[in-house]
Amino acid sequence: MVELSQCVVEQVSDIEKYEIENTTTIESKPRVAVIGTGWFGRAIAKRLLNNGFDVYLASRNPGQVGFELPCEPTTYDKALEACHIVFLCIPWVAHLSFATEFEQLLRTKTVVDIANPGAVHSGTKLGISIAERLQRSLPGALVVKGFNTISAYSMGNDIKGLNREVCLCSDYPEALKEISSLTRTLGYIPVDSGTLSQARIVEAIPLALFEEWHQPTIFVFILLFFFIFYNILSEQLVKNVSWAVFPLHNMNSIFASTSMNLFAVANLAGCIANVIQLWTGTAQQQFSPWLASWLNHRKQLGLYGFMFLTMHLFMSFNTSFTLFPKMNGLQESSFLVANISTIMFCVMCITSLPSVGNSLSWREWRFVQSWMGWAALTTGFAHDLMLVAPLWKTNTVKNVPPISVIASILPTLTLATKLVLLLPFVQSKLNRVQRGN
Repeated sequence: MVELSQCVVEQVSDIEKYEIENTTTIESKPRVAVIGTGWFGRAIAKRLLNNGFDVYLASRNPGQVGFELPCEPTTYDKALEACHIVFLCIPWVAHLSFATEFEQLLRTKTVVDIANPGAVHSGTKLGISIAERLQRSLPGALVVKGFNTISAYSMGNDIKGLNREVCLCSDYPEALKEISSLTRTLGYIPVDSGTLSQARIVEAIPLALFEEWHQPTIFVFILLFFFIFYNILSEQLVKNVSWAVFPLHNMNSIFASTSMNLFAVANLAGCIANVIQLWTGTAQQQFSPWLASWLNHRKQLGLYGFMFLTMHLFMSFNTSFTLFPKMNGLQESSFLVANISTIMFCVMCITSLPSVGNSLSWREWRFVQSWMGWAALTTGFAHDLMLVAPLWKTNTVKNVPPISVIASILPTLTLATKLVLLLPFVQSKLNRVQRGN
C-alpha cells in the first residue's frame, strides 16, 4: 500500500510538473500585435490565438469592423504599447503614413512586414523592396520580411499538403531568431533568406507566373505550328484532302507528331550533355547556357509531350476504327506497344510530382525517369513505325512525304545517339569521365 501511494504521488507530481512547464511555456510567449483586420490579419491573428499567444488585433476604427474577428479589436496605439512583436498587415502603400505616425511607439519593436507589391518588379519609387523602404521609415525598429509567401486562406484553414516554408529576411539576427521561433510554433518551417536586401527576391516569389514554363511553352508552340503547317502542305495543298477532316484526323496526326518529338527533345538533352563530356574529357566543366537551360526544362517538355499524347489517345478512339476497319497483325501489335508506352509515360508523370518523387530513392527515381523514359520513347516510336511506315511510299505525293516521316527524324536521331552511348567501350569511358578518373 505504501508503495502504491508513493507511485500515485509520483504520478501526481509528474502531472503537476507537466502543467507547470506548459503554463510557463504559454506565459513565456510574447504578446503579438496584428495591425490590420483584412484577410491576412484576421487569419494570422486566429492562428496565433490557437497557438496560445496573447494577440492584440488592431484597427483604425475598432467599432466599425464589419467582419467576424477572432478576438476583440483594439486601437493601433494600445496594441503597439502592449506588444513587442508587430505583424504589419496593411497595404504597403500605407506603410509610410503608418510609420510617420507611430515611429516612436515602434522603436526597438520587431516589425514583421507581410506585404507584397501589386505587380511583378513594380518595386517602389526608391527602387528597393517594400521591407527595405519600411526599415528606412522606421530606423529604430527591427524589420523582418516574412509570411508574404503564405496565403490568408491556407493560414486560416491550415490546409494540409501546401507549402509550409516561410522565407525570413532581416538585418537583425536577434529579430530573425525571434520570428523563426514564432514561425515554428505556428507550424511552419522558417527559412533564413539573408539580410533585408534579399526581400526583393522574396517579394517576387508570390507574383511568379510559371517562370519555368516560359521557354518550353514558346518551343512547344513553334513545334506545333511547324507540324500544322507541314500537315496542311502535305494533305490539303498537295493531296487535295478535304478540309472537313482537318479538326480530327489531321490534328490527331499533328498531336502525335508533336508528342513524339517533345519526348525525343527531352531525352536528347542528356545525350548531348554526355557527348560534350566525352569530347572535353571532364564532367566538371560548366555547360553552355543554352544546354543548361535545355537540361533544366526537360520536365516541362516531357509534361507537354504527355499532354499531346493524351489528346492523341482520345482522338484515336474516334479515328482508328475508321482508318483501320480490319487490322492485320502488325497494326494490332502497334496498338499493343502504344498502350505499353502510354502506361510507362503515365508512371513517369506521376513520379514527377514532388510528393511522389520525394518518396523514391535516387536509384528508383533514376530508373523511372531515365530507363523507363527511354523504354517509353522506344515503344512509342515502334508504334509509329509499325503503324505508318508501311504507308510512307504510297502516301508520298510529288516528293512530299507524309507528316509521320518528318516526325520520325528527331526520334531516330535521339535513339541512335543513345545506342552509341550504350556501346560498352563508350559507356566505360563516359563512366570514367563522370567519376573524374
